[in-house]
Amino acid sequence: MGCNQTIEVDLRKHSVRVPHGIVMLAGKPALGALLQVFKWNPNDTLAIHYHQKQANAVAACIAGPDGLFSLALAPGEYELRTSIGPGIDVTSVLISVKPGWHRSRRIVVPMAVGT
Repeated sequence: MGCNQTIEVDLRKHSVRVPHGIVMLAGKPALGALLQVFKWNPNDTLAIHYHQKQANAVAACIAGPDGLFSLALAPGEYELRTSIGPGIDVTSVLISVKPGWHRSRRIVVPMAVGT
């Protein structure tokens, strides 16, 4: 899966109501990116969580041709793990989903070509 590193983005400080956004690769929308959603335990480090053999995705989707995605998730903390294929680094975005009346901000998932 991916290339030689994982990009980590922690957005838990800015909770969202409905996780939605865009996956970007080299400044352009990433066609066909796979987003897998995992429950996040705040006491785990990303490295421990990422390598857990028992971690099962609670949701998944493929970004559209315009790189856009939207997910329906219960309140909680999650890792959005995004991959495209060989040669592209995996991006992990940590989010906090909370109910509320406020408008959710758009999540931008940056992806990079491996070095």
